[in-house]
This record gives sequence, structure tokens and C-alpha cells, in this order.
Amino acid sequence: MNKIKKNIPAILIILGVVLFFLVFSRARTSAIVQLSEISKDSIVVINALGEKTMVRVPSKIDTSTLNEQSYYLVSYSSSFFQRNRFDKIEISH
Repeated sequence: MNKIKKNIPAILIILGVVLFFLVFSRARTSAIVQLSEISKDSIVVINALGEKTMVRVPSKIDTSTLNEQSYYLVSYSSSFFQRNRFDKIEISH
């Protein structure tokens, strides 16, 4: 029992480090996609493999100018606890 009590601070530090990486690590994705569903606060993108991904849109991006028939180069990030979020979007030529 004493060994467990002595190891509690070490276990808490390890759990804190793991939790830090889960919260603050972000995966970034860039791809050429076609848009499926466009709304003011989210967009569903379809990649070349046909996989659909819903991405939140920040208020600085105007979704009214986007067209479902065009292809776009998108960059978005995601983390363990948060949904996907656009970093940038531009039309692909």
C-alpha cells in the first residue's frame, strides 16, 4: 500500500502529460475536395476516395460564395476533443 501512495504523484504527472497531448495535439489535413452540404457554420466535404467529413467554418469565411460543383483546396485541423475546423479554403484550378 505504501508503494502505491509513493507513486501517486508520478502517476498524476504522467496522466497530466498524456491529457495535455490529447487536448493540444492537432492533426492537420489538406486535400482537394468537392463540397456536399454548405451551411453558414459547417460544410461537408467529399475527398477523392468518396469519404465525407463535416468541418466547422469560422465566421471569417463567407460560405455564400462557395459552389458545390467546384473543387476546392482545403486545409483543416482536428484534435481529440474538438470537431474538424477549417484553417483555409481556396478554389482549385
